[in-house]
Amino acid sequence: MKRHSLLQRRAMTMPELLVASAVMSITTIATARFFGSETRFFQYSVSQSHVDSHVQIAVDSMTKELRNATRRAAGSPPNASLIAADQLRFYLPTDADGDGFITDATGDTEWDDATPIDYIYDADTQQLQRVAGGNTRVLATDVTAVQFDDQSSDNTLMLDEVRIQLTVQRITTRQDVVQSTSTAIVRLRN
Repeated sequence: MKRHSLLQRRAMTMPELLVASAVMSITTIATARFFGSETRFFQYSVSQSHVDSHVQIAVDSMTKELRNATRRAAGSPPNASLIAADQLRFYLPTDADGDGFITDATGDTEWDDATPIDYIYDADTQQLQRVAGGNTRVLATDVTAVQFDDQSSDNTLMLDEVRIQLTVQRITTRQDVVQSTSTAIVRLRN
């Protein structure tokens, strides 16, 4: 009989039900907040990664092209030059005489002096643009700052170096601000 009474289940009292409900509610809220903050952190990290990649691709594209420009050629053009702190003009080598080489018979580089290439920051559209021969290509969007420097604006740079600094800022769907800046020093051909 005693054994049978121990096995019997008894009903919970009202205070016990209230305490159990409160503990369950607190546990559920804490778990939901933990996973909510982890999701927000993940979304922020993904957005930051996208902005970092966007900036780096633009800077790498400019670096690759600028390595073909010059600062040591006689006269200008074809010398690369700063038009403004956020605008750079340069020229690229070309096969001007049609012999399949970008050098002439004396070994000098042939330049496309008729088609300057400009990297221009358009603050109204927040775009960094590449303009050449009437064609415009967007290199980066959501740009908040662009700075080009050469020896004339920063005497720590060598004559044949140009520094690019690009900053992009985006606002995520959760209104978080994500920003990335990339800087490169490019050595131009001589």
